[in-house]
Amino acid sequence: MLRKLLPLAIVILIPPVVWADTSTRQSKEAFSWKGKAPGLFLRDLNGSIQVEGSTGAEIEITGTMSWKDSNPADIRFEVKPGSQGVTVCALWPSTDKSTCGENGEYSVSHTKNNDLAVAFKVKLPKGTRLDTQTVNGQVDVQGTTAAVKAESVNGAIHVDTASSAVEVETVNGAISINLTGQSPGDVKLQTVNGAIDLKVPNGFDADVTAETVNGGVTIAGQRYRHSAQVTLGKGGRKVSAETVNGSIAVN
Repeated sequence: MLRKLLPLAIVILIPPVVWADTSTRQSKEAFSWKGKAPGLFLRDLNGSIQVEGSTGAEIEITGTMSWKDSNPADIRFEVKPGSQGVTVCALWPSTDKSTCGENGEYSVSHTKNNDLAVAFKVKLPKGTRLDTQTVNGQVDVQGTTAAVKAESVNGAIHVDTASSAVEVETVNGAISINLTGQSPGDVKLQTVNGAIDLKVPNGFDADVTAETVNGGVTIAGQRYRHSAQVTLGKGGRKVSAETVNGSIAVN
């Protein structure tokens, strides 16, 4: 189970983040970008990511920085066009080199002790692929229509999409997925500490594999103890859901 968690193109060695009372933190919009690309790779370290599907033709991104004692000027933002889309990174101060490259490449190592955070908000045009990563923060994706990949370490992930190509991984957080369509593609959901809830449309065809250690499994209203393999409809599409501490529901 969970043979590889967070296969990030990222090396992160950071001290524990201790968040201060939000009432004492300052914030400002520190980044904005607009443009066209077939896909978006969004890379963050500390902070939430919110993505909303849009009817516009361009990707729109804003980044709001917050801090208490650290210097907000220590964070820099980079935009890298690539063959698969555009990569947008928030880069933290570190004693080593931090990099942002094409097609999702991101490396942040040996970061300095700080209380900085960046919350990204995105408007994503129809048909634009999404690949997001953060370490400390939740991810919320609403109303998208193309493939979604979302990763965190400490944070819940929610995805509401018309695409059936969804890959979601976190370590400490629940996963909630609502599929509203049946496009080609598989579904892969993994967490360690958190429940998994997958809602699929009527007539959904899939071969479902679900496994948990501490929790139960429910698929199409049928309850199982810790694991199950079930074919929905005609099967074909692969759906996998794995957790250690939490229940799994596919309905």
